[in-house]
Amino acid sequence: MNRFNHKILELAEHHPECLSSKNYSNLTVKSESEVAGGQFHLVMQQIGLGLAVEPFLKEYPQINNWVDKVKPFINILGNKNGALKFNIYHDILVYSECDLIIYGENQVVGFDWTIQKPPKFEILESKWQTQLRLFLLHERTGMPLEQISLVYLFINTDSIYQF
Repeated sequence: MNRFNHKILELAEHHPECLSSKNYSNLTVKSESEVAGGQFHLVMQQIGLGLAVEPFLKEYPQINNWVDKVKPFINILGNKNGALKFNIYHDILVYSECDLIIYGENQVVGFDWTIQKPPKFEILESKWQTQLRLFLLHERTGMPLEQISLVYLFINTDSIYQF
């Protein structure tokens, strides 16, 4: 079964010939900032599991600063989940990750925190990254689109985009 996330969909949109490759996981290369972002995300997952990260954060003040910027959002009331969201759609597994998903009584909000520089709002709105996450949140919850939000926290710039 083929598996597609937003990066593969964006690549295929601009370079359809890449779909002839059977190993889609090798189609993307991680930049230095993506590696740093991965380390930050790992620390946030450890915090979510209740693991002690304070000694690590003392050694890495930049990551500690990023964690401090995200903490207010972690404390929002609701059932919380940080998960891979997936759906089988026409025999294709489509998937995307949200760093945190908060399920309220009448709404669901997915959060993505990143150290990347924010693109223009309109560009991010039309990207597969945003559209796929919104689609999967809708498919998994069955909630009306008006009750589903996706929030991007660009923690290096203090920018917040909500869709």
